[in-house]
Amino acid sequence: MGHGRQTAAPDLAEVALERRFAASDWGHMGLAGVRNARDLGGLATADGRVVVPGRLLRSGELAGASVADARLLADLGLAAVVDLRTERERSAKPDPAGLFPAASFEFLPVIAASAAGITRSMGPRELLALFREYEMGTEGRMSEMYAQIVTGDEGIAGYRRFFDVVMAVGERPAPSAVLWHCSAGKDRTGIAAALLEHALGVPEELVVEDYLASNRFTQPGWARAVLALADRRLFPAKLAAMAHVLYTVEEESLRRAFDAVRGSWGSVDAYLDEALGMDAGRVARLRELYLVDPAR
Repeated sequence: MGHGRQTAAPDLAEVALERRFAASDWGHMGLAGVRNARDLGGLATADGRVVVPGRLLRSGELAGASVADARLLADLGLAAVVDLRTERERSAKPDPAGLFPAASFEFLPVIAASAAGITRSMGPRELLALFREYEMGTEGRMSEMYAQIVTGDEGIAGYRRFFDVVMAVGERPAPSAVLWHCSAGKDRTGIAAALLEHALGVPEELVVEDYLASNRFTQPGWARAVLALADRRLFPAKLAAMAHVLYTVEEESLRRAFDAVRGSWGSVDAYLDEALGMDAGRVARLRELYLVDPAR
């Protein structure tokens, strides 16, 4: 993973400081069978603290997790897994609960099943089928969906419970970690990470950078080839746009989600409080649980 997590008892402040100034890997954990598995540890907050490594983990679907992947997560004290997928996605590729006997599993779909098509992980045949299905431009489709996720009933209920799980795991003795995931680990998971990072006090520009880092880790080799062909204009424009929507994240999408929140609640802080149950007291406790002073 490149974070020193192979050691039995790393100095968390030292590891976090290293990540703060050398975060080119954006917490990538290097799991063999889990795409875009990343640790929020080391992200810097506006008050100079950093997120404690090894406790807040995000990823794509877990169905391909290897025994070695499971062992690494167990070493971090994986206590809870939050699955943000729809029932259909979950049934097709269920989490391998047997690999994580010490973890509880929370099923928290944040979008309706009908909206999941452009957020889930797809193979080449599914991609071609979706290309045929959509005869419309896709440039604004994903950003509109992000806004609907954060303001819709499913999204609010799911992310509210997500924060409850994060708080509960934080109160457990170390080592203890929570992992949340969807299918590709970039959209629904990315929104959850962005909201959590905001609550922790990470500056918005760094939240956006961390969100965009998914573009380095979400794409299988064949998908990178598809994107390369699209960029060379070897696909019709609509198909190229669809490929980018499926296999990348765009800054506009996350900005649109934040704008939707501010439009309805006035601020992201008010949304966290009124919609997700994270009032000032809970936010302060969240920061006590998951932040560390790197100079300590």
